[in-house]
Amino acid sequence: MPVFNGLEYLSESIDSILKQSYQDFEFIIIDDASTEPVWTLLHSIRDKRLVLRRNTSNLGLTKSLNICLDLAHGDLFARHDGDDIALPNRFSMEVERFRGNIGLVSCWAKAIDSGGQEKNSGWEDRIARISAREVRRLLPVQNCVIAPGAMFSRKVFEKIGYFDESVRFAQDYNYWLRLLEYFDLDIVEEDLVLKRHHKENVWKKPGYIDWVKRAKERASIMKIIKKKIKFL
Repeated sequence: MPVFNGLEYLSESIDSILKQSYQDFEFIIIDDASTEPVWTLLHSIRDKRLVLRRNTSNLGLTKSLNICLDLAHGDLFARHDGDDIALPNRFSMEVERFRGNIGLVSCWAKAIDSGGQEKNSGWEDRIARISAREVRRLLPVQNCVIAPGAMFSRKVFEKIGYFDESVRFAQDYNYWLRLLEYFDLDIVEEDLVLKRHHKENVWKKPGYIDWVKRAKERASIMKIIKKKIKFL
């Protein structure tokens, strides 16, 4: 879980992971040079499963995710964001889905607002609330996988490598497209994540680059990234 500020939501988000019914994990948190006292909060939490690192400068989400991959020891990698909430059975229900050639497991999610109240969302309520079969069919067209609900295997990392650092946003979409070239996926058709919508969401930041388009283009030409690349 890379974090940049978002202190308002962070304690609740971290707590939702530490209280998972599945307890055998390490929780890697990267403070991406926050300007809020995130580092102080992280060091106030007493739990041996925490692995804490702080970037000396703001590197962005994609590079920070790759640092997490380098630090991780487990056979499965679970994505989580510092403003979202994982429901208690998320890990346990996803772990049991890894069999055969399954490389990615995700779930459904409910959208919540900044205050934690459920809200309507076209993406969570419709686009991302579909079966694994429908995800396989639609993913080449649009992202329909809940990133903070996603878990993928070390076999995936060993095959396709790192997140593409030339894709600053939609890096998860790029990764899923590359993953499906070699592995299958499964979806737990239950709401296991509360995905928070607020004005500081990174995917709401304006920009001149169509990151979804770049994610698709890069996935078609760079299916395997064994070394981290310099951001373009």
